[in-house]
Amino acid sequence: DYSQIIGFSVAANTQQAGEATIHCAQDNVYNILVKLANMSAQQGIRLFFEVFRTGDTTFIFDTRAACYGLDRRGVKTFGRENGTMRDTVLEYQRSSEITYLYVLGQNPGALRNIAEVSNSDTLEASPLNRREGSYNANQTAAADLTNVGYQQLDKNKPVKLFDGELLDTENARYGIDWDLGDMLDAQDGDDEFEIMITGVEFSMTGGGKEQIRGTFEVIS
Repeated sequence: DYSQIIGFSVAANTQQAGEATIHCAQDNVYNILVKLANMSAQQGIRLFFEVFRTGDTTFIFDTRAACYGLDRRGVKTFGRENGTMRDTVLEYQRSSEITYLYVLGQNPGALRNIAEVSNSDTLEASPLNRREGSYNANQTAAADLTNVGYQQLDKNKPVKLFDGELLDTENARYGIDWDLGDMLDAQDGDDEFEIMITGVEFSMTGGGKEQIRGTFEVIS
């Protein structure tokens, strides 16, 4: 009961996140909040929480859904080409990739319905690209096995990883064009991304000049 904590209050709800039920008797409050945030994210809505000071001895607990900061997508594109990013890296993680899938349907043994689906573009590029897998769809009708198979192939495509640092420049000022928690558009060559700022680092050069850099994660 937070009302028993002097100087502590909870902000009113202004946004709707995911709904979840959790048992939390005698559990750490922070751990509970992290679990709820993760459960909301699994439902497609990111949930953020924080406690911040409102006075010398007063604090408030607040939550934000979807975006911690501002949604600045569609305003400016960040990237190495226009000098708003540096040290960008783009790579593909293929450890979980499947390009040829056996979809296992109903019926036992030799009578089992099996559909075979593949990523033809990847396979045609090289015979070494054949990475087989199987998916248990024993509750699926035979007519639907192919559609289910292509859905699973899509889930097991290579994961595109993009990383780098945002810069505080004349074209992209910290606190004006980007800030902690903001969602932004980014580009690396022909690849476009939606990112969220996850950290801001302040440092001083030997000449006493302040440098500001931002870290991010790809959200789409």
